[in-house]
Amino acid sequence: MSSKYAKLDQDYQRLVGEMGVLRCRLESKGEALLILTRDLEQCQSERDQYKLMADQLRERHAELKRRVQGWGPTIAGVYDVRNLKGQAEKSLAQLLCEMKEQNRALQSELTDVRQKLQEAREDGKLLREQLRDRQSLGAGEEEPCLGPGDRIALVTQLEAVRSKCQLLERDLQAVLDEKEELVRSSDAYRHKVDRLNLQLNLVLRGEGHVPVDVDALITENRYMQERIQLLQEEKSLLLASLNKYKSLAEKNRGRGGAAGIATGISNKQMQQLLQGCSTDVSSATADVRSLVALLLESLNDRTLALNHQRKANKVLGKRIT
Repeated sequence: MSSKYAKLDQDYQRLVGEMGVLRCRLESKGEALLILTRDLEQCQSERDQYKLMADQLRERHAELKRRVQGWGPTIAGVYDVRNLKGQAEKSLAQLLCEMKEQNRALQSELTDVRQKLQEAREDGKLLREQLRDRQSLGAGEEEPCLGPGDRIALVTQLEAVRSKCQLLERDLQAVLDEKEELVRSSDAYRHKVDRLNLQLNLVLRGEGHVPVDVDALITENRYMQERIQLLQEEKSLLLASLNKYKSLAEKNRGRGGAAGIATGISNKQMQQLLQGCSTDVSSATADVRSLVALLLESLNDRTLALNHQRKANKVLGKRIT
């Protein structure tokens, strides 16, 4: 039941967080909509102003045109109009305005022609470089001379490749923009997950509690298990050595004294037995007794360390579970 309540609490916290995010988004969208509405109203007012200005300029232009038509003498009164059909009745001022307009149109056409000429020169330069590269790669091989049709086809192919390259650049820019958007979304989700984990930790454990590093605990537990296995192997080796030295000590003390000692004698009993022996034993037996005492002390230390290690492992197991 508690796990069910905890799950419901988690779902509730998640929904509260999502609702807050959606509320922030809604507020930002509302502000953006208000800004766009103000911009639209401003654009509409500017459009009306420009339309009014255009109407005023159109009326002024028509009025000036009517005035210009009545200014000055006509062309028929000044020049020979036999070669000027349809322009004999126009005044000099009106003709001057028309010539100015034609001059502006010709200037714009001249600019376009110059731009096209510059592009053609760049294409010709590029074609010459390609031809030079082909000649250098051909190493003296004769290549057929390109005719006008082949050159036009080559230029057309070059323009198609250039347009394709521009299209690929636009696609690449779109992909980069999409990547940046995905990175921002990923960062937002990561921050959201961290925030939810922090809130969940505060709800479950209380404020000021440091989360348990499960990976570190598992690694430490694995290391402790290896240490326990190694200590158990050392303990088995020490027990085997102790049994061996016990058998040697029993043989050196004599058959009579060894008859009452069981094979499963404890460490404490072994120490009392060694201390109660007579002092007139041989030097070899004394050395063996001291060695056995040292082994018993080492075994006791290892057993105590093993017990402490088991307690530590139990504590770690409780922390993990």
